[in-house]
Amino acid sequence: MDDEFEVLEENRREWELTGPLPPRRRLFVPVDGLRHVSAIQWFEEPPRVVLLHGRGQNAHTFDTVLLALGQPALAIDLPHHGHSDASPTGPSGVVEHARDIAEALDTLLTTPVVLVGMSLGGLVSLLVTRDRPDLVRHLVLVDVTPAADSRRARAVIDFLDGPE
Repeated sequence: MDDEFEVLEENRREWELTGPLPPRRRLFVPVDGLRHVSAIQWFEEPPRVVLLHGRGQNAHTFDTVLLALGQPALAIDLPHHGHSDASPTGPSGVVEHARDIAEALDTLLTTPVVLVGMSLGGLVSLLVTRDRPDLVRHLVLVDVTPAADSRRARAVIDFLDGPE
């Protein structure tokens, strides 16, 4: 497939969405002076929503959601995923991903957004929200503890509750 957006028209018809396809484009944002984080910008206005996918996925995970939403948004490829660069020193973890995403959001955003994170993207979203609350108006988490036992799930809940 030469055009990464080729399937959108099919998605629009399948879900019986009306109206034309919104303008969208692929962005590459420098991070750490060495690499790029890639994002798909939906519409030309500043984004109101930013979406972060799960492990082994990419920004196109949210295509149908964004078609239905019809709002200015960014779907970001996490580092080591999709069109985003990998670290030259090897695999990085959630903390490094969050740092890269926050740096990219600093460049891309004009106002705080609704940050939606699914699975790995949810864990990254938690850290971005904790470390850079100025970037996030609302946080939406989807399946951040898949197959977690109660102890691991409790750690996420404690993190969300914050210090006593």
